[in-house]
Amino acid sequence: MIFQTKFPINYNSIIIFILGPSPAPIEKIRGLWRSHIIIKSVNKKSDTISKFIFENIGFSIFEKKINGVQVVLDVDPISMM
Repeated sequence: MIFQTKFPINYNSIIIFILGPSPAPIEKIRGLWRSHIIIKSVNKKSDTISKFIFENIGFSIFEKKINGVQVVLDVDPISMM
């Protein structure tokens, strides 16, 4: 099942789009389930999305597993597999 959502967020006068979550093309690797959430911005400044994540979610979510869930951030991914 794909839960594709797309909604704009106005962040410091910059429009940010959040797409997903949706299952990864290869949903399970080595017994681990995977999903994608894509955060996009038309602003070319590299720190825009980092600041958005830090101010709204915090970076502690990337440091440890929470209830068995690990969050990994990939900036400019080469492949979405």
